[in-house]
Amino acid sequence: MGGRSSKKTFTEWDLIKYSNMTNIPLITVENIYKDFMKATGNTNKMDKNEFRRLYKQMYISQQSNNTVVSFLTDQDLNKMSDHILEIYDYDASGKLTFE
Repeated sequence: MGGRSSKKTFTEWDLIKYSNMTNIPLITVENIYKDFMKATGNTNKMDKNEFRRLYKQMYISQQSNNTVVSFLTDQDLNKMSDHILEIYDYDASGKLTFE
């Protein structure tokens, strides 16, 4: 009504719920949420290209902390990120939301 969405906004309670469901510490869930919102420009919708970029960024960050050299190519990372996007794109819109 009045241009407002009837859907509730994502709340701190939702982050706590995610933390409890996944056993991921709340601070980590909060940081993931902040990074997601920053990457999406606060639209809460991430398309395939944005997700690929973020996935590569996270992968490279993880590798910098690892002494084992990775031999994954950009093509490998794209395939992996596309597969993950497909799994979590519940409405088949081609976009991910944090919800």
